[in-house]
Amino acid sequence: MKTPFSVKLFLDCFGLALLISSLAYYWQTNVFHEVVGFTFMALVLCHNIINRKWYTSSAKRMSSQRWGSIRLLSHAVLILMVILLLITSTLLSRSINPIGPFTNDFSIKQWHQASAYWLLLMIGVHIGKHFPKMKGYLRSKIWKGKFGETPKFLSLGLWLTIVYIGAYAFAQLDIKNKALMVQTMNFWDFTNQSMSFFALAFLLVLAIMKMTALISRYLK
Repeated sequence: MKTPFSVKLFLDCFGLALLISSLAYYWQTNVFHEVVGFTFMALVLCHNIINRKWYTSSAKRMSSQRWGSIRLLSHAVLILMVILLLITSTLLSRSINPIGPFTNDFSIKQWHQASAYWLLLMIGVHIGKHFPKMKGYLRSKIWKGKFGETPKFLSLGLWLTIVYIGAYAFAQLDIKNKALMVQTMNFWDFTNQSMSFFALAFLLVLAIMKMTALISRYLK
């Protein structure tokens, strides 16, 4: 039985929301963090089961050399980050894991955080590759042509604004240092700016998504 695209879209959006929520570790208890992380991993498993045919089709593309190296690299990094996040989560878990934690090593915590932020970036790339399909679905099922075609200059202005805010979010959230495991004294104040953190993280993914969609379009 084929899974409806609306169900896939809902599960993927819910998974993204969970990942962004899990990044705000100091805003929540460890139990909540681990439950959110476990739920996210369960959704990743569901995503792979639903899209299991992708693996066989990908093997055929690779064997016939019809799959670009950039696309192959992006998927490889995405899968690697999921595996790394799962391994480090298992090693560090002390609430869900009945016999954990297996370690409390600081370097493992750094790898755990870095893999989560890399995954956030790569999810933006992943969604961006499927943006035309998502846009077509929203137009046919939700907008239904009610608003007509957005003028190109308005659409361009909107996306340029989002990309600019995405670059701002990248700097404010200190993504570079967190992804590269560089220790800094730049800590987010979740007591006063928790909602700003979630908004910036979402806009960062949106900006990456749009940039990926544009790059993919012109590299075809």
